Amino acid sequence: LNTDQKIPSDAGSGGGNCTGSSCRPVALSNYVGSNDSHNLDRTAWNGFMGRVPRLGPANNPSGVQTAMATHNITDGLSNTFAIGERAWELGGTRLQAGVVFGTNGDTGNHNHQGLVYVTGAGRWGLNDNCSNCSRGFSSLHPGGAHFLLADGAVRFVSENIDHNSDGTINSTYEYLIGRNDGNVIGDY
Repeated sequence: LNTDQKIPSDAGSGGGNCTGSSCRPVALSNYVGSNDSHNLDRTAWNGFMGRVPRLGPANNPSGVQTAMATHNITDGLSNTFAIGERAWELGGTRLQAGVVFGTNGDTGNHNHQGLVYVTGAGRWGLNDNCSNCSRGFSSLHPGGAHFLLADGAVRFVSENIDHNSDGTINSTYEYLIGRNDGNVIGDY
């Protein structure tokens, strides 16, 4: 069980970091969905795990959001991370892995609740172990981590992959997380 990332047993009782008696641990998962090339975001994500605007008449966005479909992955299924690994602890830093299902709300404190329970982002380098790295991807495999691509293939990605965290999507790692940035990546 993931004893750090609990969910409330009844609606509205979780609050904050869900530490009260109504909060329950759920099954731990070392795999989280790919949410965004930079930061965890519930409204403007560019990764595989996200929502997209539903199109109305004349292909105009209707304001309603719908689940991700393969036709929304315009960079190509073999060029887009769907799911990646996250370790429980790495280099003495507790990264808390993820959970199989569920979140406890979605607040600005992404280290303790919300999207961090089930998704990761590319702001943090692969296998970084900083205090906020619980929002990224990591593994105990020497030198990198495994990722499931949207086409169903599994690839081991080196922790030395081209990456920066300047807020602009401009590195190979960030391109692979984004589903629609227009950068199709070849061999990496």
